[in-house]
Amino acid sequence: MRKILDVKKKGLPVFYSDNVLKVAINWPNMYNNKGYFIQEAHKSYKKNRLIPCYHGKLKYYLDADGRIVTCWAHNIKDAPNIRNLGVAAAIKKCHDNNSCKYCAFLSNNEQNALMHLSIRNIWNILYIHLSDIFKIKE
Repeated sequence: MRKILDVKKKGLPVFYSDNVLKVAINWPNMYNNKGYFIQEAHKSYKKNRLIPCYHGKLKYYLDADGRIVTCWAHNIKDAPNIRNLGVAAAIKKCHDNNSCKYCAFLSNNEQNALMHLSIRNIWNILYIHLSDIFKIKE
């Protein structure tokens, strides 16, 4: 991640925002037995400025077999299914069972940063896209 951030600072086209790369560089190593970031880690890692996860709150994935999951990282075989529960009930159950607070995946964090609606995150994402459109070099 440090190398990617370095080449980004040199002007090479890297899609991810600086803040998303910095979160990945400083990612805390506190997970539960399923590999998900645990809530207790939030108190001791506020300094890392983790980006809250909005998957399972504002965004869900509908798999081809009818399962509703919070994100592709939670490929749960017995996830709530719209065929058995209906769309609204499956989404509600998925939402109620969601325990993720933060995400280590860059692509999810880029989306989470946008959904967080902080000026810093919006500016970073807007700058990336405008730089790409107008071929702006740093």
